[in-house]
Amino acid sequence: MKSIFEYDDYRSYMNDYYLWKKRTSAFSWREFAKNSGFTSPNYLKVVCDGKSGLSEPGIEHVAEAMDLIGAEREYFRKLVKFGLGKSFSVNSCAKSGFSHLLLG
Repeated sequence: MKSIFEYDDYRSYMNDYYLWKKRTSAFSWREFAKNSGFTSPNYLKVVCDGKSGLSEPGIEHVAEAMDLIGAEREYFRKLVKFGLGKSFSVNSCAKSGFSHLLLG
């Protein structure tokens, strides 16, 4: 699987993570959701399809389920915030967080 730092969309990363896990085991959307602490078995599929987003606690639960730590986890947080940005200013602020992570 590609490094998270090669992504600019958290939904693509989550979907690729799911496909990677599915190729290497009997992984399912139900298991991914359960590992992330969600009660709805298809919630993360809905997120990856762009029909819903992740809350602040949801970001942390999903990052934990995907074993993201340190800079990877921080980058995932920024990806989600960038992806959920409704205005140019919100997206600009989130995008500027990417360069900080990549340069510093």
